[in-house]
This record gives sequence, structure tokens and C-alpha cells, in this order.
Amino acid sequence: MINLEGKIKANRPNIVSSSVNTYSENLRKLHQKMFKTKDIESLEFVEDYSKIIKFLEKHYKSYLTIRNILNALIVVIEKDKELQDSLVSFQNYRDELNNKYQKAEENGVMTDKETANWVSLDDINEFITKMVKQVNNLKLTPGSINIANLDLVQTLFLVKFHTVYPLRNELADTQVCSKRAFNLLSEEDRCNNNYMIVSANKVVMHIAKYKTKGKYGTKMFTVTDKNVLKYLRLWLKVSPNPEYVLINLKTEQPLTRLQLTQYFIRIFKDEFDKKISSTLLRKIVVSTKHGKAIRELDNLAFVMCHSRGMQASVYNKELAT
Repeated sequence: MINLEGKIKANRPNIVSSSVNTYSENLRKLHQKMFKTKDIESLEFVEDYSKIIKFLEKHYKSYLTIRNILNALIVVIEKDKELQDSLVSFQNYRDELNNKYQKAEENGVMTDKETANWVSLDDINEFITKMVKQVNNLKLTPGSINIANLDLVQTLFLVKFHTVYPLRNELADTQVCSKRAFNLLSEEDRCNNNYMIVSANKVVMHIAKYKTKGKYGTKMFTVTDKNVLKYLRLWLKVSPNPEYVLINLKTEQPLTRLQLTQYFIRIFKDEFDKKISSTLLRKIVVSTKHGKAIRELDNLAFVMCHSRGMQASVYNKELAT
């Protein structure tokens, strides 16, 4: 049986482990759908690229799902000389779908799926307010805390955090540590993991394991929102495993990114009967808080005959004080 994870890492030495897992799982799911088994003995099936492309178009409704599978195929075969024809075909098709996605995003109009699942930020804030009242009525004392109580407190923190700091799923594998413990970490650990550095008067996010880390590098920011800090400290106080920001309450182990996606969907399905992931929540937050301003900047950049990047870097000035 082929070692997909090892092959992907060999092809992309700097790839983060979450991406390795996602690519591997997408390949196994494709193989399962095509050949009724997730066990991939070899990559010979990839040689018939036209068969795979036709299969994807027939059996997957979302072009974004097809794009994700194509990316997985590309990563696993990109250094196989005998599969270069397949590689080029997959890359060309993937690029077509990327262009389709880019045009849809630049258009600024919600897709049908986004429209069907959209929830206003006001409604989400009302949901947070409702949870705050429920948490205030709880008796969070030793011996009286059950899984339902813990779920409510963790959900309150999770939803509030993401309305203020709309990350992807980085909190899933974020470890909690003190400033002293963080300073003692090896350079390798700091470069490859996410940490929430919690002290008595400050909380700092250290994010080094995320999708676009290769382009933007490690990110650090201070959590300043008072309510986020309040709900975070309450959650860490009652959490059965406060060494991690988020946990699976049944196993008390840190949530995986897939589990966090499922957690998001369950939260909003139960409350609003909508399917909202961290990605859609990011769009809701940005569109509500900054959407009008962003569209105005786009229009101004068009009139000025340059990019928004040029506008921001060259023409946007702050008065000296």
C-alpha cells in the first residue's frame, strides 16, 4: 500500500501536517468512491486522467470539491515523471476552476449556497447574548458540571472569538501555555504549532500552523476584546483539558480540524437550521463589518486606474502628529 502522507511530504517538504491529512483523506475518499476501497495500492489509477475528470464531473456537485480533489492529486504526483500527462491535465482543469472561483469572489455576489445558509451578524450576536444568559444561570462548581454545561461554555467562547477574530480552524490544534513555557519551546515547535500564550493580564495568539503560512509566515496578535477574554478564562477554568483551547468533550482530547468544522456546523444547525462553517462565518463577519468600505475602495481603485494594493501602499497616508 502506498504511503500517501510520506509521498506528499517528500514532494512538499514545507507542507503543514493539516494539509497533508486533508490531501490524503481526499485521495482515499476518491479511491473509495471509484473503487469501493480506501486502500490505495499504487497510483496507477491516476494514469487515466480523462476517466478521473469525467468521474469528478459526474459524481461531485460542487466545483470547489472537485478543485480540492484535483489539488490532492496534483500534490501526490507532481514529481512522478511517468504521470506528467495526468499532472498537466489536472493542473489545467484546477486552474480553470480557480479562475471560476476568483471571478465569483471578485464579483462580490453570494453564491446560492451562501445565500441559503447566510445568517446576519446581528442574529449571531443575539445568539451569543442568549448563551451568556444561560451560562450566568449555570452552577459551574466542582461536582455540578456536566457535558451539556461544558458544551455551552465552550460554544460561547468559540462563537464569540470567531466574530471578533475570524480565523479558519486554527484553534483546533492550538495549545495553551504560559509565557515562560512558550519561551522554553524549541524553535521547531514555535515554527510548526499554534499556541495561545495566557498570562494574568495578557493573552497572545501565536499562529504558525495555518493554510497560507508559507506566504505570510508566523502570525502573533494580542487578544484585546474584553468579552472574548472573559469567556476564554471561564472556559479554561472549567475545561477538563485546559492544555488545549478546544476539546472533544467526550474524549477530552484536542479537537481536530475536521471535528471543529463539524462542531461549527452542529452549532449553527441547532440554532438557525443553517450550515455555517468557519469559512462562511469569516465572510459574514467581513461583509458586515467592512463590506461597504471594501466595495468603495474597489470602485475608487478602478477610477484611479490602479490596484487596491497600490492604493493602500502608495496613496493612503497618515498625517504626521
